[in-house]
Amino acid sequence: MYRLGAAYEPLERLMFETTDMETGEVDAEIVNALCAMQGEATDVALNAATLYREAQMQVAMYKEEEKRLADIRKGLEGKAETLKRAIDTFCKKTGIERAESVSARISYKKNPPSVKIDNEADIPKEYWRVKLEVDKTAIKEAILSGKTVEGAHLESAVSIQIK
Repeated sequence: MYRLGAAYEPLERLMFETTDMETGEVDAEIVNALCAMQGEATDVALNAATLYREAQMQVAMYKEEEKRLADIRKGLEGKAETLKRAIDTFCKKTGIERAESVSARISYKKNPPSVKIDNEADIPKEYWRVKLEVDKTAIKEAILSGKTVEGAHLESAVSIQIK
């Protein structure tokens, strides 16, 4: 692709430079070379698009595998958390505060205090966080309705579709 793209532009420029402006006559050899190059370029582009589609299929396959593995991991995390709570309950019932073996150690530590909210409505405003973010949908609607929004504009783009 890079080789053909780099070769195509100078040849196209040469065709325009050598065109007779009065008659519109072009060099047939240059036109034939461009046509041949265009056919080859189409083949190269289609082959690259095929590779792109294969890469997309592999990405989809890996995403599906990631989801499957994440589901397995979440299940194991749930089992581990359930087991940890059961061990905690058992140790508290039996008075075990510390135990150690070659493969595991059980102990309790005091955690730092954490805030528990009893009623959010009673919390003074000074302890609230407010996150400001730009509302692009509102800006788009405003511009489309004819308003000027400083610091923003609408921009249309073209994207390639490979199916």
